[in-house]
Amino acid sequence: ASTPVEITVELADDQESTGDSIGMTTGTVTLSAAPIADGSITLTFGDGSSQTIDLVAGKTEYAFDYVHGNTEDVYLDAEGMSVTASLNGGGFADTATASDSASVADTIDTTTASVALVQNADGNVDVVLTLSSAPQSGTSATVTYEVNGQSYTHTFTDGATSWTHSNAVTVDADAYGTATSVSAKVTGFEGGNYEDRAFSTAEVEGSYVVASTPVEITVELADDQES
Repeated sequence: ASTPVEITVELADDQESTGDSIGMTTGTVTLSAAPIADGSITLTFGDGSSQTIDLVAGKTEYAFDYVHGNTEDVYLDAEGMSVTASLNGGGFADTATASDSASVADTIDTTTASVALVQNADGNVDVVLTLSSAPQSGTSATVTYEVNGQSYTHTFTDGATSWTHSNAVTVDADAYGTATSVSAKVTGFEGGNYEDRAFSTAEVEGSYVVASTPVEITVELADDQES
């Protein structure tokens, strides 16, 4: 009876998300005996993708690369990867399979939400919301904020990092140059498929004045008099 050929497959040790644009790891397939005929090794990965490696007569070790896609970014990515190797042909009396798995750890990056006050050309106050990174494609992020104690909500769609609440506070002109006080703060930040989210709860404050209304003065003499 023939001795069954053994196959082993090994992914590189646990990975961290990388700074390159694709996120890649390496692996090896090892046979306990060298092939003597044409054949192949089929690699099937946990994400459903596959690769085929052609056998080479006399060769027992084969290297491969796998694009796992977990790049260095601000979004949550898959945390694991797996592979199954199947041996076909090669002149062996039996076929064989083997599996391996490894983890890909996200390096955590924080996305922040912030608020700012800007007086516009009409003299009123705009509230500007800003995200340090846009929501991941296909997702949205919701920011809740307060202006002078009143609560509002805005939803950012993928690609958006800034939004303006125009004329959030009206600044009225009067004869005394009275300032209008405005305060705003972020109170909540959800969604976006971010690895981590943060916002400051401190209020942003300002006092705003528009050009005062001129005081009008009138003077009137009594009607024509006689001496």
